[in-house]
Amino acid sequence: MLKYLLLFLFSSYALSHDQIFEGKYTYGNEVSIFQECNGEKVYWLEGSGFLISDVKALALKGAKPYTAIYLKFRGHEHFEEVDGFQADYDYQIHVSEVKEYDAKLP
Repeated sequence: MLKYLLLFLFSSYALSHDQIFEGKYTYGNEVSIFQECNGEKVYWLEGSGFLISDVKALALKGAKPYTAIYLKFRGHEHFEEVDGFQADYDYQIHVSEVKEYDAKLP
């Protein structure tokens, strides 16, 4: 029961800190990066289970790997110690909900 309560509290906290992001998303082998429109920060994009798999599938739909797409989503920044390719980026964003996407960049 405590496990579910903690999961609910964490989920509620994360959702309350969500904001809307929009910009270009690039996915390929060992790459999952997002850069906001007119922004300088480059984020490692992640999400839970099916959601991030869906975002990656959208990025590859009709495009070659490493081709940027337009992506608008709700999510929040988070900072944690990571390793591997994700460690090359100072920032991470957790995707909560995909709002829009387009193969053409505005």
